[in-house]
Parts: sequence; C-alpha cells; structure tokens
Amino acid sequence: MSRRWIQNPNRCTDEYLDGIEDFIEFARRQNPGATRIRCPCRRCNNTLWETIENVGFHLVRNGMIETYSIWNLHGEQVDHASSSNAPRMDNVEPIVDSNDQVMGIIQDAFPFASTNINQEGEDDVPTPIDSAEFEQYEKLLKNANQELYPGCESFSVLTAIVELMHGKIKYRMSNLCFDYFLGVFKRMLPTDNCLPKDHKHAQKVLHGLGLGYEKIHACKNNCMLFYKEHETLDTCPICNESRFKMTSQNRTTKIPQKVMRYLPLKPRLQRLYMSTHTATDMRWHKEKRVDDDVMRHPADGEAWKEFDRTFPEFAADPRNVRLGLATNGFNPYGVLNQHHSTWPIFAFPYNLPPWKCMKKEYMMMTVSITEDPGRSIDVYLRPLVDELKDLWTNGVRTYDKSTGRMFTLRAAVMWTVNDFPAYAMVSGWSTEGYMACPDHEWREKDKEFDENTERRLRPREWSGDEILEQLNRLDFAPFGKTKNVFDTLVGTILDIEGKTKDTIKARLDLERMGIRRGLWMNRDSDKARRDLAFFSMKPNDKKEFLKFVSSVKFPNGFLYKYDARDGSLARRGIACWSCQLSLDVSNRKASRRAEKKCTQQGKARRINYRGLGSI
Repeated sequence: MSRRWIQNPNRCTDEYLDGIEDFIEFARRQNPGATRIRCPCRRCNNTLWETIENVGFHLVRNGMIETYSIWNLHGEQVDHASSSNAPRMDNVEPIVDSNDQVMGIIQDAFPFASTNINQEGEDDVPTPIDSAEFEQYEKLLKNANQELYPGCESFSVLTAIVELMHGKIKYRMSNLCFDYFLGVFKRMLPTDNCLPKDHKHAQKVLHGLGLGYEKIHACKNNCMLFYKEHETLDTCPICNESRFKMTSQNRTTKIPQKVMRYLPLKPRLQRLYMSTHTATDMRWHKEKRVDDDVMRHPADGEAWKEFDRTFPEFAADPRNVRLGLATNGFNPYGVLNQHHSTWPIFAFPYNLPPWKCMKKEYMMMTVSITEDPGRSIDVYLRPLVDELKDLWTNGVRTYDKSTGRMFTLRAAVMWTVNDFPAYAMVSGWSTEGYMACPDHEWREKDKEFDENTERRLRPREWSGDEILEQLNRLDFAPFGKTKNVFDTLVGTILDIEGKTKDTIKARLDLERMGIRRGLWMNRDSDKARRDLAFFSMKPNDKKEFLKFVSSVKFPNGFLYKYDARDGSLARRGIACWSCQLSLDVSNRKASRRAEKKCTQQGKARRINYRGLGSI
C-alpha cells in the first residue's frame, strides 16, 4: 500500500484513517505482546513510548512525521541489498527529525541514513554504502532502540552510555573511577539490564561512531616509527634497538618500548560538515565575514589574503579547511618534581567564526606523544604530515549536511603556534646558525638610537660589488679615512679638546631633533652645562687606560705621546698605517670601561666601539 497518506494534511479523510489502521496492525505484527511502542506523531517524534491505543489517538490528533515513510523503528527491515557487493541506499528516508540528541549523533555519523546523498545534485542517483559502515550503523541503531532494562522508557542502552561518558569527560573522571560507578549502577538496576560492566565495554558500543585512534610503535631512541615500510620490523634499522621490551632472561616480549597515538585528521574534518551544527559555520569566513579593515579573525589578515592570491583554486571553495597546528609539552599530573611530560599536537580549523574556532570543542588532537621527543618531534609528525599532504593534493570525499551534496574536501596548514625552542622543529625555520634570529635583534633597542622603535622593513642588502662600485666614486685616501675615524673615536672617548665630537653644538642638535634625551644640555642652573656622557671616561678611568697602553710595547711613534702621571695627552707624529691597529687595541680597554660604567649606572646597554674598527 502506498504511504502517501503520511503527507496528507487532512487527517479526517478515509485514506489517512485507513493508513493509521495499517500502521497499528503492522506494529502489532512486528512487536507481538508489546504493550508500548514508539509514538511517531509529530509531537513525540519517536522518542516517547506510548500504548498502542494512545499512539493511534496521537496520530489522528498530531499527525505522523512526514519523513517517516520507512518504519524501521517499528520493526521494518531496510532492504540494502543490491546487485553489487556493497549495499546501496536508493531512497532511504531519515531516521526521524528527532529532538533526541543521540539520534542526531547517529544521523551526523551516518548521513546516508538521514538523507539521500547526491553526488552531482541529481535526485535519482543511488549512493553506494560500504557494508562495514552499514553494519556499524545497524549496531548503533539497535542499541539506540534497545531498552536499558525491560520497561525502561527514559533510557536506551546508547543514551545511557552517552550520558555516562559525557559526565566522565565533564568532571574529569579516571577510567578506574568510572569502572567503579558503572559497576554500582549496574547492581542498582534490575538484573536483566543491558548496561556495560566497565569502561572498555562501553567504548566498544560507541566504537561505531568513529573518531578512533591508531597506536604506532616508535624506536626507544626516537630514531623512527615502525610505520608503513618499517611496520613489520622488530629492530630499529638506525640504532639496532629492539622494538619490544626484553625480559630479565633476554627474551623478547610483545610489549613495545614506546608507543605514540595518532588520531586521523580526515574523519574529524569530515565530521565538521556531517554535523548540522557546524556545516554552515565552516563557510563563515567567506559568506558572513564583514571585510571592513578591522582585524577580528585570521581571515582579515594579510597572510590569509596572500594565500588566496597564491592558490586561487584552493580558495575558490570556501569549504576547504585552513588549519593551524599547535604543540607544547606539559606534565599531565601537575607534579613539578617529575620529569615526565606529554606532548599533544592540536589542529585548529580557522574556517569557523571567531567565537567558535578557539573553543575546546573544535580543538582536534592529532598526535599524542607520551614522552619528551626532544629534537626528534619531526619523527612523530610523519603520519600527520603524510595525511596533510594527501589532503592538499587529493582531498577526501565528504558529505555536506547543509547542502545535501558530496564534495572533495581539501586542507592546508596556514601556520604553527609554539614556543621558540619548538619553532625550528615544527615550523621548519632554523633557530641556529646564521638564521637563528627571526627578527632584527636591535629592533626594540630604541634608547641606543633615536628612542623610537624601528618598525620599518630592513634596508636593502648590498652585494660586495655594489659597495665597491660606490666606494670607487669617492676620492679619498684609505689610510687618511682610517686615521680620521681613529682621531674622532679616541678623541670622543677620552674627551680630548678639539678632537671630541661630543660638543655643545652637537648636544643642542640632539635637543633640537628630540632624540637621545640623556645627552641634552643640563639646564638645572642658570647656565646650561654639558654633563659627561655615559660613553666618556672620567679622569681616573683615563689614567687607568693610559697605564694600560704604557704597558704595551709599541713601535716608536706608534701612538700619542702621553703622560700617565697626570693623564695629559700631547700630540706627536703618528703613522697612518698604525691607526688601524692602535684603534683596535685601544678600543678593547675603552669598550670594557664603558660597558662597566653603563652597568653600574643601571643602563642595560652595550657600546660596541670595536665595530667601527672595520672601516
């Protein structure tokens, strides 16, 4: 008999009333001896159990759920056989549009059971379903329909397990504690209850919902993973360490030395589109974001926009996922005197709006390393990198609940979030050698220059040939240039009258330019005076410097003529060729003295005069 009567808005017609009688008779045949069945009226939504007589009254008064044309919750068998080996769902109606959260979970995990998936947007294209997947669906549906104990109308086996597991996670209950309370609840219930006896059996019931993990053995010394081409090996090919632990009699056990847990990323990204709660939000960055030059979301940043310009094919579909990776080690027990640490690696989908993308519900743990991997964290990243490369190149077929169509989901890692020690290991940027500093080391040293933090881009780097070409245009003697630098530097450090560049005019220029406030003229008294600069030497320091120079045996005429007793300097003939060496020798002492002086004055500065010696 046709079931078009279910969509009939007039519930007083003979067709509708005859259809209700057929449904009641069908339910009696499929459930002989049952006094209560699920009520498929629009108000009960197959979540409440009523007597068969009351079900008939509800259907006349409220009407039947319009999409409930296959009565699978009342005993009707779904014929999923086909000519091929894999079962097909040609016109399977939804389980029900139910308010029951557990039914919603099943619908999200198995979208073929709640709608007719369409590969190309056509209505009559049947969708092949994997037989193992359909078997998992039937097991979950059975547990969702099975009473927790005979006569229980409030909980099914699946709803009870979901509620208990939710409480375990919410209140951070250990597995041992959960096993204890599960055993207590089981003894409280009637003896013929179907509640699992421990956490392990509860997980087996929920296994069909997916989102599991894989255990991958690792070398004890973090050399490699026993993964893919090395999966069958018993020893590490790099360090020859055994894969398994040894007994006291040097016998090999089946207990691995080290295990990492990998949580596949693809099914977790697919679940974002299979869920009615997040399928639409995953396109927020393209469809609902307001572009008004205000930074509210990573999509407002220049890095995101530059990525779109570089890869327009990827950016054409807003459903492609932009990911961020984050990792850091922590002590899961909170005991600081223990050296144990766990290193999780999380993935963040930034397609979501800003009020969702950083919520813990959307933080996907992809790798869990039970010990500190040190510099070998890249070894443990291999399964994740392989999956990310496949997601970028090939993608994965995914069902979009918001549109009811299949599409190819691709993903890209936009950036990583980690501390500086893990910077090189995760992002690939070297933190050693010439590329150690990711930014300019003097950028924040404003007091060393004009007291302004430098935010501009670094100047152009000239090649040696370009520098030589510019120097060739200058008409000067190289020895004379070095001599001038020598006279200026030594004269300024020792505050030699006529040779120092730290003059009153220079101080007034600094004040006029508004820079180097510490070198301005002192106007506390009636007259302005020039205080001794922090880089200049006091008389005692000058004497000590001159004593140092006198202890060094220089050639005749190599340096200034001086009197170490009173610290006075007398100019005498000095060779131009010796200025370079004398500049280098004398500046060592001056630099140390100036640095010590700055430290004593509480100024965290380093005056690197020696750098001028290369002119």
